[in-house]
Amino acid sequence: MTDRVKRDDRREQIIAVARQAFIRDGYAATSMSKISEEVGGSKRTLYSLFPSKQDLLIAVVDAESARLFDELYNFTPPVSDPRTAVALFAQRFISMLISDDLVEFERMIIAESKRIPQLGQALNEFGVKRGIERLAPLVVLAVEKGLLGRCNPRHAAEFLLDLCACHLPRLRLWNVIEATTPDLIEKDAYRVMIAFLSVYGTDEVAREVRHLVRT
Repeated sequence: MTDRVKRDDRREQIIAVARQAFIRDGYAATSMSKISEEVGGSKRTLYSLFPSKQDLLIAVVDAESARLFDELYNFTPPVSDPRTAVALFAQRFISMLISDDLVEFERMIIAESKRIPQLGQALNEFGVKRGIERLAPLVVLAVEKGLLGRCNPRHAAEFLLDLCACHLPRLRLWNVIEATTPDLIEKDAYRVMIAFLSVYGTDEVAREVRHLVRT
């Protein structure tokens, strides 16, 4: 194993331990010494990879976002029916966003974002922008196949991601509800599908889904 591989493995291990510690104990209560102790090894190695706890937190945000979107886009929805494809995508994304682990992680980020402005910027860069970058090419493909109307793919991608995040995930984040059910997720995804295709579907599909709102 090369030194570079060892260094990368060590970096990933530190990020994984730090993520759990930040969620479990909170950012303020988690020290670099505590992380170094849990990981094992010297503080010198930890600080050579992450000069400060803030740098480590931002690295955790980056890694968590990359993991989330790798998992989200690692599937192939039916491409013959845009309604099914959008609904399945929404179900998948909403399910991820309302998971206990991710909700606790987001609460921790929100709690620290006022004190650490760079954290919010990192979340926007690694989270929002990365999600749009990953989804926009799929929108382009759907337009080319005639499944969506002509549109700005980045705008469409952002709209879909925002729709998924705005109802059940918000209720979980605010602790209005402590848990959800597959039925609630399916209903929320159905509403997302209608809203998205009403705007970005082909003329025919848009008319059909708008009719569903009235039924």
